[in-house]
Amino acid sequence: LFVYNEVYHKTIALQYEGSLLDPYGRVLAWVIYDGDHNLSFELVKYGHAAVFRRYPTPTNGRLAAIGRLATA
Repeated sequence: LFVYNEVYHKTIALQYEGSLLDPYGRVLAWVIYDGDHNLSFELVKYGHAAVFRRYPTPTNGRLAAIGRLATA
């Protein structure tokens, strides 16, 4: 329901960082909405997701920081 409320009837953009596909052929992209809101950041911020650090990216550090703030 959170994702529905955040992005339904909104224009989204996909932003790529590093590899386009993971080892299983899935597309790796950030979902950006309202111009500058990153859906992954919002999910972590509100406790609906956790940071998975197995495949590190430059952005994982920011996600981890958001997660720490959300649980503080």
